[in-house]
Amino acid sequence: MVKKLNLQIEKILKSKSIIEYLATRGHFPVKEISNGRYTFLCPFEDHKETKPSFIVYTKSEYENFYCFGCQRNFSIIDLVSFLDHISFSEALKRLDDGIVIPTEEEIKYIIDKIRKKISGNNPASDLNKILFQISWQCLQYSQGINFDLDEMKCIDRYYEFVDVNMMKNDFETIEESTKYLPINLQKRRKKFDQISQNKKQKELEEEII
Repeated sequence: MVKKLNLQIEKILKSKSIIEYLATRGHFPVKEISNGRYTFLCPFEDHKETKPSFIVYTKSEYENFYCFGCQRNFSIIDLVSFLDHISFSEALKRLDDGIVIPTEEEIKYIIDKIRKKISGNNPASDLNKILFQISWQCLQYSQGINFDLDEMKCIDRYYEFVDVNMMKNDFETIEESTKYLPINLQKRRKKFDQISQNKKQKELEEEII
């Protein structure tokens, strides 16, 4: 029974589109961003927002969603359950009239397995990777310049830029900036090393005079 249910649930997850389901309830994408991601205003009644923080991720084994505002996430089954305030069993029945529902324990076991798959491949996970990448590159640069106070101002400005776009839920702009971050830091490092070398040369000449 569990194996059969697992196949039924996987069929639902692969055949049911979160974007199409949201459209039937009057919710449409605000913007399509890179890599098959779509931003929405959060559809949940208790999360009223004016800037989109709800992202649907379509290029994965199962479509999934994540709201950076209210932190709700996972599959279309979770979405139906959250929106209609019903159990997973009822959500499954609404998505597939022919499904045979066993016990809640069996459903929970299968759903937990599916959630683990989704957790490693959703927008929140992607953003965490991007933020880690930014942090690591900026740390490497800071160490390379020996945390020079004047030069560190450019790092502070970049972190402010990231913070501002995080507040606006503009994750695409943050992600786009990471494409140029290594190049820009490399250019700054080259310029910094040249200025440092000139400064040392000037100090040496002054000592000789």
